[in-house]
Amino acid sequence: MNTQRIGVDRRHFLGLGVGALMGSPIAFAQAFPARPISIIGNLGGALDMPARVVFERIKVNTGATVVVEQRPGGNGAVGLSPVSRAQPNGYTLAYTYASALTLNPFMTKGLDFGPESFTPISALVQVGPVIAVKADHPAKTLADFLAEARRKPESVKIGYSGAGTHVNLLRLQEATGAKLLLVPFRSNADAIASTLGGFVDAHVDTVATVVAQAGKLRALSFGGHPRNPQLPDVPSLREIVPGLDMSTWFGIVGPPAMPTEIVNWLHTEIVKALRDPQVSDTLTKAGYDLVGNSPLELRALIREESAAYKTIAEKYKLGS
Repeated sequence: MNTQRIGVDRRHFLGLGVGALMGSPIAFAQAFPARPISIIGNLGGALDMPARVVFERIKVNTGATVVVEQRPGGNGAVGLSPVSRAQPNGYTLAYTYASALTLNPFMTKGLDFGPESFTPISALVQVGPVIAVKADHPAKTLADFLAEARRKPESVKIGYSGAGTHVNLLRLQEATGAKLLLVPFRSNADAIASTLGGFVDAHVDTVATVVAQAGKLRALSFGGHPRNPQLPDVPSLREIVPGLDMSTWFGIVGPPAMPTEIVNWLHTEIVKALRDPQVSDTLTKAGYDLVGNSPLELRALIREESAAYKTIAEKYKLGS
C-alpha cells in the first residue's frame, strides 16, 4: 500500500495550503482547542509511541492538552468503535493502524463501523515489514525463496503474527504464484524463535529486530518503499514484485462529519510536529518512516487498501 512520505529536509510535505479553507484563522484559533483532546489508541504496548511523540510536540507548539488513552482489543475495534460514535468536534480522535480500519470490517461480523465511518486526518508514520530467514538458510534471495515454494507447494514455511500480515502474505502468493505454508504465531517473538530454531523457514519481522539480530537473521526483502536506510542492501518488495507493498500505516482519524476547519488545524499541526528535527529523529531511529499525508490522501489510501483486502478476505473466506 502506497503512502506519500515526508521528512525534515528531503521529502515533500503535502496538504499545507489550508489557510484559505479555514475562514478566519484568528477566530478559529481562539475557538479550538478549548479543552483537552482525547486520542484513543487501539494498538497497545509500545506502538502508541508515534502518537505520544507527535502530540507532545503539538502540545509544545500550541499549548493544547492531549491525552492518549489505550483501548486495545478486537483487532482494533475496541478503540475505533467509540470514536465512530463520538461528537465530530475534534475532541475525540483515534490513533489506529491500517488493518484495523481497512481489513477488520471484512473479517469480523457485527462491527458498528466500516472503512468509511471516520474522518481521515493524517497517517503519522508507516512501517515496512521484513521477510527474514535464519542466517544460514539456503535461500539467498526472496526470488530463491519463492521459487522453492512454487516448485514444492506448501513445503516452505513462513511464520507471521496478525491478520494484516496474513492477508499480505496471501497477496504475495497471489502475485507470485508461490504456495507457502503460512504458520500463525501469537507474537513476533514466537515467530523469531521458531525461525532461529529451524521450525519455520522464515517469518515476517520488523526492521529493528532484524538489525538487532544481525548475524542470526538475514533479511530477504523490505515490505515498504523505497529501501530502508537501516537495511540499504535489502531490496524493497516492490523491486521484486512490482506494485506490491506490505507496509502498514499508523494514523489519526476522527468521527464522521468533522468540520473542515478542525480537520485542517489538526493536520497542519501534525505535519509541523513531524517536521521537528527531534520528533523526526526519534521516530526514524525507532524504525518508522514519516508520512504526514493530507486528509484526502489518507481517504484515498483507505479506499485503496479496503478494496484490496475485501477481495482477498472474500476469496479466502477469512474472518468470523
